[in-house]
Amino acid sequence: MTRSIAMNSKNDLYRSADGNLALVFDQDAVMQNCRSAAQTKLGELIYDQANGVPMDQTIFDQWLPDQFEAAMRRVLTAVQGVVEVSAFTVTKDGDKIVYVADIQTVFGNQILTNG
Repeated sequence: MTRSIAMNSKNDLYRSADGNLALVFDQDAVMQNCRSAAQTKLGELIYDQANGVPMDQTIFDQWLPDQFEAAMRRVLTAVQGVVEVSAFTVTKDGDKIVYVADIQTVFGNQILTNG
């Protein structure tokens, strides 16, 4: 069983109805952990500076979608419960960058997107 502390849409922890920290399990936990991994910028984790997505170097300062995809595949497949990222696309429309990842987990296929 995979479990994690639940986060809301603003990445904040919250309490369940019984007053304890809310938890997510199995598929929900894996996908929440994927969302968190995909949002972590390289160097953001003070105790693991080598972990994260090099967003500045691949999509913000310059447009290098292949390098961004490779980095996203690396961080997503490192999430416990992820088997593979079977498809990944990233598009840029003006200032908006949207990615869609088709993720095969031990619980089945799921789609992760920021758009």
